[in-house]
Amino acid sequence: MSRVIRISDSIFSRLQAHSIPLVDTPATVIERILDYYEKNCQQVGESLLGGISPGSGLYLAPANEENLDATICNPVPLSNARENLSTQDYNALKKSLKGEEKFRCWAMTKNSLSKFKAMQPGDYVLFSLKGTGVFSYYGQVIHKIRSIELGSALWSVVPNLPWELICFLDNITPIKVPKDELVSSLGYDQGYVVPGIIRVSSERVQNVIKRYGSIGSLISSLSKKKLKPRERLPYTANQKPSKCPMCGSARMASIQYGLPAFSFELKRDIDLGKVVLGGCCITNNDPQWECADCHTRVYREGDAPVTIEEENSR
Repeated sequence: MSRVIRISDSIFSRLQAHSIPLVDTPATVIERILDYYEKNCQQVGESLLGGISPGSGLYLAPANEENLDATICNPVPLSNARENLSTQDYNALKKSLKGEEKFRCWAMTKNSLSKFKAMQPGDYVLFSLKGTGVFSYYGQVIHKIRSIELGSALWSVVPNLPWELICFLDNITPIKVPKDELVSSLGYDQGYVVPGIIRVSSERVQNVIKRYGSIGSLISSLSKKKLKPRERLPYTANQKPSKCPMCGSARMASIQYGLPAFSFELKRDIDLGKVVLGGCCITNNDPQWECADCHTRVYREGDAPVTIEEENSR
């Protein structure tokens, strides 16, 4: 007896895009997709989308600026791992990267061993730069390794115990999620302070999934909320900020105005987020710096527009 499966119009349209007219039925298209999945996706939890599953786990991690910049904001060459891992661990890491020659990662001390053991491919990790009041990045776990040697090589700022429980992440994405709103959405008190990396309980995660559909949808929903008027006032500084006043990113670029003289050095600086081009129209109160991740602009003190409307009209 055949079972009845109800699917949405959007999913049916996607199936149609992969069908052979007058030959396929929905069942044959689904069977072909399953055949491909079972043949090409060998690891448990692996999906056809980016090599990782949607993930059911959620971790919150407060982050030191220097360490965040070292391995989350900037990718690490795979050669660094080769020098500090056993052949077996290195080969396993390389396989998880699927041809990439760089990686991004984070770590815990042995005090967080139970959280590390519970971590699975596809789990989300959200990072909050200390002192900013926002979650600035998130990524998804693709692999994990225990290595004091690699941890010592990657991070210069260490606690009393070495960084040895290392998780490797993909899909690193800059975000602007207010910390109080996120923890409140997870069922914590609005003023809850994340004491260190924590694993959000399964019950809290399931409540999020019931309400938003997925962890990713929660992040997207909070990221798209309109900023309060006081948060949209132009930022000012008397010198180039070391980090973005909005998202906490350390990638603050200088804005270069006028017709640029393109060179290898300029292209490199643009690619690295050290410089952005501001165009040829120059006034007496243009912004001087811009965040390369969230594009928040910062004015030199005394040059900022008087009103939000003036700032947004630029």
